Amino acid sequence: PFKGEVDLHPLLQTLAAHRSDRSTRTVLVIDDDDVSRYLVRRLLADSPYRVIEAADGPDGVTLAREQRPDVIVLDFMLRTGTAFDVLDQLK
Repeated sequence: PFKGEVDLHPLLQTLAAHRSDRSTRTVLVIDDDDVSRYLVRRLLADSPYRVIEAADGPDGVTLAREQRPDVIVLDFMLRTGTAFDVLDQLK
């Protein structure tokens, strides 16, 4: 189980700074760790953001192209590569 407190304010502040004019605000979480994706999803559960998830870089790139999220939360080290690999594919 997760111990300790997570300060949600900095995350929500960052998301608000990158808010689009769209009525639905989407956050794509790309992380190969199930628990990390769960924590981000739970942290944003009561926020105005819709969370979509990908468990690896290739799926994340596909979702990003299809869903056009407002923000991407990207794990730096993925089993299938790094965040730089994903960013190169999203260019």
